[in-house]
Amino acid sequence: TYGLARSRYIGLEKVASEVNLKAIAYNLVRAANVYINKGLNTA
Repeated sequence: TYGLARSRYIGLEKVASEVNLKAIAYNLVRAANVYINKGLNTA
């Protein structure tokens, strides 16, 4: 879902930056879902 099968850039440093940004995005979405679901389950 985050397009990790192929890289948009050429070069190790650029690809590493792209993967790190996608990992940050993934973790932020996960954290938001955990926070939302925790709030719904405590009712």
